[in-house]
Amino acid sequence: MVTTTPSVSLLHKTKQRWKLVVVFVLFVIPGLILVLLLFVPWNVFEKKRIAIQLLLTGTGVVGLTVFLATLRCPRCRRSLGRWALTNSSGVFRLLALQRCPYCGFEEAGNK
Repeated sequence: MVTTTPSVSLLHKTKQRWKLVVVFVLFVIPGLILVLLLFVPWNVFEKKRIAIQLLLTGTGVVGLTVFLATLRCPRCRRSLGRWALTNSSGVFRLLALQRCPYCGFEEAGNK
């Protein structure tokens, strides 16, 4: 019987998974809060509502910028975040990516 070791993603091997957690906190969570605010009556927050919406939108923009600017291939330095956004199911494929889609870089160690 042949046993194989489970494949480890490029983001894990290059120690970039933490960046996805930061993006989740800066982009996904504020986005969900913005959607939930659509269902809250306007008189609940009154004057603070627009400030809250602008703050959450700004945080989402920062999260998207972090996603595009920091997830990079160690060899060719091209943005893996941009690749993920321009391909269908790219964000999910990014999590399982074994090598750079641009240059084919594959980190040697599975540490």
